[in-house]
Amino acid sequence: MPDINASINNIKLILWDRVDEIYVKKGAGHPETHDGKVACKLFGGFKTEKASSTDTLPNRTFFELSEEDRKDEVARSYIVSHQWAYEVALAQELEKTESKSLNKPLSEWDITIVFLTPRMLTPFCMGSREDVATVAPKAIVNDTQRYKTIADRYDSVRTLLKSKNVSIYSYYPESGISSRVEKERENYKAFLTWADKEGYRFYDRPMKHIEKVPKEHVGAVYLLNPHTPPDTKGQASASENPLTDVVRGYKEKNENVHATGVRAAQAKDAEDSKPIKFALYSGSLADPDQVLLDHITNLAETIRSGIEEKAER
Repeated sequence: MPDINASINNIKLILWDRVDEIYVKKGAGHPETHDGKVACKLFGGFKTEKASSTDTLPNRTFFELSEEDRKDEVARSYIVSHQWAYEVALAQELEKTESKSLNKPLSEWDITIVFLTPRMLTPFCMGSREDVATVAPKAIVNDTQRYKTIADRYDSVRTLLKSKNVSIYSYYPESGISSRVEKERENYKAFLTWADKEGYRFYDRPMKHIEKVPKEHVGAVYLLNPHTPPDTKGQASASENPLTDVVRGYKEKNENVHATGVRAAQAKDAEDSKPIKFALYSGSLADPDQVLLDHITNLAETIRSGIEEKAER
């Protein structure tokens, strides 16, 4: 049976091979990707670093869009579509009860997903997957590729939430609540009621001490931890800031954790005149790319600023 470090390397290969299958080969839910043009654009236009020439997939990977591809109509189609495919791949692997490539099935790992956004999560402000017009501007509603990124993630995030060993944390400024229209707020409240009734490990974390999230810190981190058995007791096991916990765990205990980070604007901000640089990072924290570590640290520090009251001087 593989040890923990080998398992972390293997899970990356397993998941990203599955992403390739979902996004490129099958084009599930994304028929415009069948000819592979989008994939060629993605992998041709991003920086990829391989650990060795024998790897079928990179051991350490980061994709950052060029300045010319920074506009939302280009960036969202690439990055968020791959985020969706990653979530689908992760959910599929979580269904397995045994694995020869891992020290134990992924269903027995502790999976933590952290979102940091300007307002409540888009998929949970929707009443159904067809409810895109409620949460997105007309430019996205009228764009087939971008529309699909929102509709598809309505399902993929909920599917992950139903896994007993997955915890999802959603951080956003309290001030961001008012930027959602009444229908979105009603949908979100209904989602919270449903998640609580079902006993899912969703942690709603409105932040009192920060007005805005820096644009370059908006995004997500998916943490796959084989060290700690999943605690399925629910709210009692919630962390104040799991990103700080995982960085501390790596530095102090030398715990190796697999992390995937996404930097992407929320759909509400798609028409911002100064768009952020969308990006995707993935790798082991045993030997992380600096950009991945920076991404995790930036989100952790912003969350800390938002949840901790500033000391009086």
